[in-house]
Amino acid sequence: MINLIGALFNIGIVMLLFTRIVILKSLPGIPDAVLVFVVCGIAGVACILFYRKKQSAVEVESDERDSLIKKRAVMVSFVSTFLFLAIASIVPGFIVGGGGSIPVFLLPIINVCVLVLAMLVYSVAVLVQYYTGSKGEKS
Repeated sequence: MINLIGALFNIGIVMLLFTRIVILKSLPGIPDAVLVFVVCGIAGVACILFYRKKQSAVEVESDERDSLIKKRAVMVSFVSTFLFLAIASIVPGFIVGGGGSIPVFLLPIINVCVLVLAMLVYSVAVLVQYYTGSKGEKS
C-alpha cells in the first residue's frame, strides 16, 4: 500500500513536470523543485505514520505465500516495463513524425515515467493477489 501511495504521488509530480515542460513550454525552476521536495516529504511522513508494525511477537514478518506473491508481482512488473518501454519508443515517432526530433531532456523523463508506472503495476499486482486470496500454490 505504501508503494502504491508513493507511485501515485510520483505520477502527480510527473504530471506537474509534464505540464510545465510540454504545455507551458518552460523548464522547471526553483519553485517547482521546492514543491516536489515538499510533496515528497509529505508522502514520506504519511508513509511512516501509516506503516503498521507487527500485532504481536508471534506474528511472522513474511511466509512462503508472501514470497510467492512478491515473485509474481515482480514478473508482472518486468513484463509491464518491457511493454511500457516499447510503447515509449514507438509513440514519440508517431507524435513528431519520422523526420522529427525529440529534445534530449525528455528522454530521462520518459524513463522515469516508465519506472513509476512499473512500480505502480508492482504495487497493484501485490494488492490484487492479497485481495483475491492467493493461496500460494503454483499455477
